[in-house]
Amino acid sequence: MKELNISPIITDSYITTNGSHRFYRPLFFHTIIRILHLKELLIGIDDTLVPKYGKHIWGRGVHFDHAAKVNLAQYIKGHNWVTAGIIHHISVLKKWICFPFMASLFVSQSAVSSSEQFQRKIDIAITMLKRIKEEALELPVTLVADALYAKKKLLCFCREVHITMISRLRSDAALFAPMDSSRRRKKRGRPPVKGKRLTKLARLAQQKEHFSPLTLMLYGKEKTVEYREFFAYWKPAAAVVKMVIVIYPRKRKTVTSYFFCTDLLRPVVSIITAVAARWSLENALKDMKQHLGLGQWQCWSEHSVIRSVPLTCTAYSTLMIWSQQQALQFAPTLWDTIPWRSHKETVSITDVLYQLKCQCITESISSILPEDRLSKQKIEQVIEILRLAA
Repeated sequence: MKELNISPIITDSYITTNGSHRFYRPLFFHTIIRILHLKELLIGIDDTLVPKYGKHIWGRGVHFDHAAKVNLAQYIKGHNWVTAGIIHHISVLKKWICFPFMASLFVSQSAVSSSEQFQRKIDIAITMLKRIKEEALELPVTLVADALYAKKKLLCFCREVHITMISRLRSDAALFAPMDSSRRRKKRGRPPVKGKRLTKLARLAQQKEHFSPLTLMLYGKEKTVEYREFFAYWKPAAAVVKMVIVIYPRKRKTVTSYFFCTDLLRPVVSIITAVAARWSLENALKDMKQHLGLGQWQCWSEHSVIRSVPLTCTAYSTLMIWSQQQALQFAPTLWDTIPWRSHKETVSITDVLYQLKCQCITESISSILPEDRLSKQKIEQVIEILRLAA
């Protein structure tokens, strides 16, 4: 059985300090690329809120929760972590997996000391991408993020360092027709960079005759959507981008979404798939909170706080890499054997943790039980009982 030695990864992954933000060392980043045999990088960036109730916890602030439910408070007191991860499709697990490898704490302006410089989430994302681009080993990098990060500053940076960005667009975004250079008249002054303003995206989505059907794998299932693509000039990008309008048919009502891509040659299938794959980062953050104790760190000082979430990201990514290696050799044992879930197709974080416990118990008991006094069958029965107890 091929095992992953995680001791040098954890000790050399984090942490260095530069101003108010903390970065990773590139060893763990290179380890993920080497083990997964990546030829290109699909990077997801998102932020997550972790409630903290202690008054003296470093970096604690009041943050707006845009995903709060109706019956809950819209503002919470705690930490806001900006996290980046490599998104990759694991065929043996039959789903997209995110491997988070970097996390930086967003500190509100009121909590930043005079010796440190305040940075917004966009600034943190730019700093992360700058480090990723330096350590990418000349691999093409694609960034997929939600609408919060579709800002002019980040878009301009991605253009400068040749990073393709895919994100969601607002339905009321002002779009203009691309300027045809062949029709430019020789006049005084600066030549125009855009044409006439286009119709609003909501009205373009109502023109059903311009849509085409497309069948592809989304969120682990085969779905048929309708899409429309065109090119438009968008001011925040300061360039022509590829626009994609996607209509997702559902049982109750259809959902219309708007996306853009800075790479004009990227196919529509790749854009829609990358947007759907970004949800694996959301699942990773949820799994780390529910199963790996992301929100239960009992620390309050500066150095302990900035180490908490990066170490959790390292543990989660290491666990998923180990699970992939195990699935390549022992795929059936990763699925649970509950009678009413006999047709399960994918592996959950609960299955991965159960498999890890079973492997630890098996190796521990095998090293303790004397083989000369107990038969092989008896040892297997004892191990099976303890595995069920895991």
